[in-house]
Amino acid sequence: MKQSKSADPIPDKVSSWCDTYKISYHFNRINNKKIFWIETGKGFPLVLVHGFNASFYTWRFLFKNQVSGFRYIALDLPGFGCSESDMKKNGNIGVYADVINEFLKFNAIKEAVLIGHSFGGLLCQYFVQKYYYRTKAVVLVAPAIPGNVRPPKKVEKGFMLYSYHNPRVLMPQDFDMFKAIGLKTPKALLKIKKFPKWSGSHEISIPCLVVWGKKDLILPIENIEDLKSRFSNVEIAELEDAGHCLHEEKPKLFETYLIYFISSILNRNADKLISVKKDPNQPV
Repeated sequence: MKQSKSADPIPDKVSSWCDTYKISYHFNRINNKKIFWIETGKGFPLVLVHGFNASFYTWRFLFKNQVSGFRYIALDLPGFGCSESDMKKNGNIGVYADVINEFLKFNAIKEAVLIGHSFGGLLCQYFVQKYYYRTKAVVLVAPAIPGNVRPPKKVEKGFMLYSYHNPRVLMPQDFDMFKAIGLKTPKALLKIKKFPKWSGSHEISIPCLVVWGKKDLILPIENIEDLKSRFSNVEIAELEDAGHCLHEEKPKLFETYLIYFISSILNRNADKLISVKKDPNQPV
């Protein structure tokens, strides 16, 4: 698929991967920040937000096995992946939530389902508080929690060691993509010792699905209790034998929970949407 006209060069492996799966990719300046994102499909927008040391590629299985009726969009936050690093000195997490809002406006998206993993899940929580009118529902995948202490540095530095309960799900081509994209996080964010607390004490009524791996070594599954007190309409899914990157270890199961949840919000029949097709190299 072609890049948008204002796009800058990106790694060949990224463009080749997008072309293979017929995924469009874009690199545009949005409010003085050069943002990279990929998208595919038509329908209700699902906006995917990655975590630390990650990029759009963490959502690869959803793009490979897209369900009709949805527009999948995964962006690289400023300073991550293929996006520009103009915010490397900015440790204000609230600004990143604003970036997501600017991104939605740029793409003429009035309302979306936000899906965030780890730090991306943290941003989605801040976003929901400030921009609730743009959020149809939110899916939090092993999210960091406002007010909690960041994981120990040894854990974050040992990303590959701690993120996967079963690292064998990673294929050689995945490591090639990691190398091409770069697993990086802005230094200003790494200096934060404790994430900012919620700005208010009220419960959030926006529908929320929380998905967590029971073998998560980075953010303990016990954090679910904090989310139950913040969201009045919350569903919980706990995945056996899955670590922090549960959406990569158990992609088909994760997709099933995701589509059934979103379909219930949009009054759609999930059984007719979920495809039985499966990539032979994809974990269950």
